[in-house]
Amino acid sequence: LRVALFLDPVDVVPRLVGELDLRAVVLGELAADRAGDVQIRPVAVAAVKGALEGHSPETVNFVNALHVARDRGLSVAETRHEEAGNYARSIRVALSDSGATSSAEATLYAGGDARVVEVDGLPLEFRPEGAIVFLRNRDVPGVVGSVGTILGEAGVNIANFSLARGAGKRAAAVIAVDSPPPPA
Repeated sequence: LRVALFLDPVDVVPRLVGELDLRAVVLGELAADRAGDVQIRPVAVAAVKGALEGHSPETVNFVNALHVARDRGLSVAETRHEEAGNYARSIRVALSDSGATSSAEATLYAGGDARVVEVDGLPLEFRPEGAIVFLRNRDVPGVVGSVGTILGEAGVNIANFSLARGAGKRAAAVIAVDSPPPPA
């Protein structure tokens, strides 16, 4: 049952990071549970489904996700690490293509509160639900204001704005909005 609570964030995480080679990692208490309560295969399938949805002409679902991935040459690796890292239990999904790797990590707080807690090494926490705008940007003045203005002029209300920054002026934002923005 704990895995089912993770399926939504695992499905969303790959949409943030890209596609091609996928590694699903179960960490901490989840990995240490060898009694069969936590299976890594559903985590990998959910991650593959999230990576391929919207990038595939066919419908991708939990039944055919691994088959579609194989047909497209996507390699999928499933791993367990009993060391918890920053969270007692979490799932990390990493996607790579020709040397560039993107990753995201999700955890489950008490009461089934699922959160993505890291994207590409940046501490970025948000609930993976509803309409979300994901933005990678340089950490320079004016970005938040510009994004807010663009969304406001399009009639899109911001429900939550989460920011993170890293070395080399690298930054990212996740913006939860009440309705999807119009196409650019």
